[in-house]
Amino acid sequence: MKQVIRRGSRGRIDGFCERIIWMLSKEPLTSQELAGRLKIPHKELIKRMPALFHERKSYQVIAGEWFVNNKGEREREFRLVRINTDKSIAKTKIKQSLTISNYGRRNEKNRERNRKMAKARARLIKSGKYSDAEEINIRIKR
Repeated sequence: MKQVIRRGSRGRIDGFCERIIWMLSKEPLTSQELAGRLKIPHKELIKRMPALFHERKSYQVIAGEWFVNNKGEREREFRLVRINTDKSIAKTKIKQSLTISNYGRRNEKNRERNRKMAKARARLIKSGKYSDAEEINIRIKR
């Protein structure tokens, strides 16, 4: 039996960085506002924030200077700065149609014969009589 290893939940801070980045992508926030929205203590937020300050490929979290708010508590303002937005967008590939060609037999005679075989195959499939034996008969009659 195949065992699946799952990442364990880390409680209230599971997905911490992703949630912070999502919140900061909308507007700059102070540390008190972030702690309130994440429903974690302010001290816990300040302890975990340095993990976000490293520059990534597509964004960087920048912290402002420390200041004292109207309640007399120290806090900072955090904002998200996008870097190289063209690299952060996934590029999709254009689907190409399947082309089947037989480069070894390119003459018109073979093309016509293959078209006749395809028409015969299509008739058999439509009538529900197509089988391996019928495929062999189509190939022999060519």
